[in-house]
Amino acid sequence: MGRRSRLNRDKRKGHAIWSQTQLLSLLKNPSQFTPEQRSRFALHLVKVSRRHRIRLPSEVREIMCRTCNTLLRYGENATIRFRNGHKIQTCHSCTSVRRIPYRQHSQKVKA
Repeated sequence: MGRRSRLNRDKRKGHAIWSQTQLLSLLKNPSQFTPEQRSRFALHLVKVSRRHRIRLPSEVREIMCRTCNTLLRYGENATIRFRNGHKIQTCHSCTSVRRIPYRQHSQKVKA
C-alpha cells in the first residue's frame, strides 16, 4: 500500500469520526428535534459507523435496537424492565428482547 492511499484512508476515517460525533451531539438534544428526525440521525450514525468500520459509542448502543436499528423511546416504542440483575429492553417495532447485565452497587460500611 502506498503512502498516498494510507493518507487518504486516515483522512476519510477522520471525517467519519467527526461526522459520528456531530450526529451524536444531535441525538443528545431530544427537545430540539422531532422523534422522526432523531431516528434518522441514529440511522445515519449506524450507516457511517458500518461503512468506515468504526465502533458505535456506548451511549448509542443502549438507545438503539440491534435488530431493526430504530431509536428506542421508552414508553412509546420500547419497554424497559429490571429483573434478576438484568436490564431487559423490548423493542415494540420488531419485538426483539435484549438483556443487559448490571451490577447493583453495594455500600461498604467501614467499622
